[in-house]
Amino acid sequence: MDMIIDQIEKIKQINKNENLVIFVGAGVSRNSGVCSWWELVKEISEKIGENRCASCEIKNLICGECGEQLELCSIDGYNCKLKYKFSSEDFLRIPQHFYESCGDTEDEKKIYYDFLRDKFCSKEYESNIIHEIIVKLQPEHIITTNYDHLLENVNDPRISKYAIITKDNDILSQKGRNYIIKMHGDIDEIENIVLKEDDYLNYSQKHIIIETFIKSLLIDKTFLFVGYSLNDNNLKLIMSYIDFFVKEKRVENRQPHYLVVDQIRDLQHDKIYWKNKGVELVDLSQISNYMIEKAKCENIDNNIGKRLYTFLYYLNNEGLAYTNDITQALNHTLLKLKEDISCFKFISYKTIIEAFNFKSVRGIKAPVMTFTNEEEYNNFKILVRNEELRILLMKAGILGIQLETGNERDYEDFEETDDDDILYQLSINNKYHEIMKRIENETLNSENAYYYSLIKYKQGLIDVVNQLKSRFDKINYRQLTNQECYDLAICEFNNTCARALSYLKNDNEKLNLLLDRAAARYSKAYNTLKEITNKDGDIQEMNNILLKHEEYYMKKSSVSKMGGTIYGDLFQIRQIAYDYYLFYKKNHLMLDWFNNVEKLLTPYIKAIFCTYYPDEFQGDMIGGFVRTNVEVYPIELLDVDMIVKHIKEKNLKNITLYYKVDKITLSSEFDISVLFENFCLSMKEYWHLGMIEQLKTFCFLLSLCKLNQEQNIRIVKAFITLLTISEKETIRVITDNMQPLFTYMKAHFDRNIKEYIDLLYLLINSDIILETTANYNVYVDIIKILSELADERIYTQCCKEFDKIKDNNHKKIFWLFANRIILLNFDKDKWEKCIKENIIYNSHAQIFQLLYEKVLIFDDDINKYYEKEFIDSVQKTSRGVQIFPDYKAELIQDLVLLVLLDIASEEDIEFMQKYAYLSDYLEFIFNPKTFDYKKIKISDKMWCNFINNDYYRDRILQHKEQFWNKNEEKRIELGFGTSFENRVAYKYLFD
Repeated sequence: MDMIIDQIEKIKQINKNENLVIFVGAGVSRNSGVCSWWELVKEISEKIGENRCASCEIKNLICGECGEQLELCSIDGYNCKLKYKFSSEDFLRIPQHFYESCGDTEDEKKIYYDFLRDKFCSKEYESNIIHEIIVKLQPEHIITTNYDHLLENVNDPRISKYAIITKDNDILSQKGRNYIIKMHGDIDEIENIVLKEDDYLNYSQKHIIIETFIKSLLIDKTFLFVGYSLNDNNLKLIMSYIDFFVKEKRVENRQPHYLVVDQIRDLQHDKIYWKNKGVELVDLSQISNYMIEKAKCENIDNNIGKRLYTFLYYLNNEGLAYTNDITQALNHTLLKLKEDISCFKFISYKTIIEAFNFKSVRGIKAPVMTFTNEEEYNNFKILVRNEELRILLMKAGILGIQLETGNERDYEDFEETDDDDILYQLSINNKYHEIMKRIENETLNSENAYYYSLIKYKQGLIDVVNQLKSRFDKINYRQLTNQECYDLAICEFNNTCARALSYLKNDNEKLNLLLDRAAARYSKAYNTLKEITNKDGDIQEMNNILLKHEEYYMKKSSVSKMGGTIYGDLFQIRQIAYDYYLFYKKNHLMLDWFNNVEKLLTPYIKAIFCTYYPDEFQGDMIGGFVRTNVEVYPIELLDVDMIVKHIKEKNLKNITLYYKVDKITLSSEFDISVLFENFCLSMKEYWHLGMIEQLKTFCFLLSLCKLNQEQNIRIVKAFITLLTISEKETIRVITDNMQPLFTYMKAHFDRNIKEYIDLLYLLINSDIILETTANYNVYVDIIKILSELADERIYTQCCKEFDKIKDNNHKKIFWLFANRIILLNFDKDKWEKCIKENIIYNSHAQIFQLLYEKVLIFDDDINKYYEKEFIDSVQKTSRGVQIFPDYKAELIQDLVLLVLLDIASEEDIEFMQKYAYLSDYLEFIFNPKTFDYKKIKISDKMWCNFINNDYYRDRILQHKEQFWNKNEEKRIELGFGTSFENRVAYKYLFD
């Protein structure tokens, strides 16, 4: 019975993959009363007086006692079974003899055709439930050697999917991609049916298109033959196509076709014989009475028909038990599952649920499989005492089972074993050097190739994959074992990934074909591999759960949640994310550098940060109910790996802003500073562009963590290691990584950490400002933070680097500006003089900052500088030169701010008065009596600055009714204003 169960599951999968073609023989129509081929030929033989009597072996038997001939045929009541025991040749020859005996003229031949019409058309036959179940299966095509209309007359709207093909021209003229092909003709065109010997001999010439089409299906479709006997000539014709395809064309790695027979009588020889022809026999005698009862096929009288219907019924229905012995069924599933997934390093929990066909398990929570049916739980609880099953469950990340139904609660935990996947553990701890050390001297395999891609990105990846593919050049595709199929599938998958990363043309047809066949032949786990690049369904499911999860946390002061966990629905989302992440990593799929991963992980990362949503009222009583009591989720090592390696810094910032997160909690199971130290060492050794983005995200994550001084020291040292330029590196080692450094320092700078002085010394490098891609502003901000630690050694280095800048006054002044605090602190007069002497080389942003810091005062030189800059920008605009950013607007804003800060006066910027029309701010300053006060918008920060200024406030408030109205009040009351805007509005504008 195990054999037929395995066949049912495989054929079911083939049909799901739209690769099944069903051949329907006379045995199916026999259940509707249509005569069998034997009955038809028997009646013809009687009609023309041709039978087996002439060559009968017992006709002339002599009695051993009396010596006389025995007349067995004349014995009353004797029913001779040899008279009509036709050979394969007889089935063709007898109709041929009948046809020839009718004469030569068309009228005489009419006798032959009228006989056939009478046999097939004289009675109204009705489709039976076997026809109906074949249509319900919705195979890709249905091909029949029957002449009747029973298939196309099935009363099921799904029949409209198929175009009916009865002759060659129909394939050319009929629309659609799914066919019912009546390859031996139709009773409506009785002259063209295939029955006699000549019809078979001339078939290839008269039906060339139909034959060619059927042969083409052999390339990637699987045939299922039902209603045929092993000596059926119709079957033999089609088998000749398969035999030619397998042997003459030397086709390998071919999914076998399936021939359904009522019983295999010579098991040893028949199985080998048909296997060599690329066909696997399906023995209906293995169908149990229990299965027949489940299929409910009372409408069929004969046992063969009942078993055939049951077989097709099981193909068409998921979740049917094969036996009423639950323990036996579960053990059978376990043994099959173990065999099917033995080569996978990690499997999806959905594979487990689907394999055991659980009715009460909808998912996994916190890696526990939860049942809601006590009987199903208890049966499985007995089974999980089996150590092999526990290992399989842990292979899917399942560490226990529990019962949750009504008031019943029970659980069974598994003793978790240490993860022996050393390379995986090294990778999530960022120890890339150790990984490379382990794999560089090993024989190349998919695991090594995967970690090469993780560490080296695209560098030399195509060569590695090609080298790996060469291992399969001499593989026997026809006899692939499960392990070989798995290895080949991983190799082909990674080949597509490597080529996509390198922007090379890809052809996924070979991979998809391999995965389809592997899923049908070995395990549905291969479908997880096939579908892993398209997880829209999982993403939608996670987002749906996230909405409910957000309600728990973001409305926890007003929502009372019954049941669940203190982390809301986080674990349901986490299971989907972990399932995906661990499947591709542990099965060594090169997906790390594709955004597919970020798309799927984002809902989970959102769910984590949602647990930090602030609420000071948590756990209070409200209306007799306890408010939802939830806790922040401590981020684990694998979560950090997901965030750092797959979530862009920009997206992570948006997530933290949305959930109002300013601090996070880490699991005590790992030290994030050690993790960062390993990352910097790995980045130093194996630097590539992908790691720059990862470093940005890592540093932003660090900015949210609470770190002790020891951890901060380790992180600063890691930065020093990373930013120290070696002989093989350029200044970009520093300039590309300044933004992450600044992100970390803003949150964790500690002047008591002496290592910061070494970091500052490292950054006092004039080459930084010569690098065109350098982030100037970030560099200035970093030096500003570190300036308070500067000592004489740092000052000397600053002067030395300043002198290195040759013949570029702009670069010199920028260096002076960037390091101004250090330079001015040690020799103020010298460097102030230098700044003033080179004022024309300063940008307006630098001038503004120096004025704000009172390094400069707004004197005539500054006035002339701004006047020249402003007039030049106006003239460029008047000549139609568009500048981005708008330099003129920036100058206006700077000068207005200087006035508001009392650094400059209105008289200092009087040169702008004639250009007041260019700016509402200037119009207001210079022409207050004619200014249209409706133009004031407090959503504009500059107008808030004006209102906040003691000098201009009264002037504005005198005209409040012109710009302040109920709509603006409502906008502020609803919280749509910025914090500064709200302060100004409530302080000065509300009555």
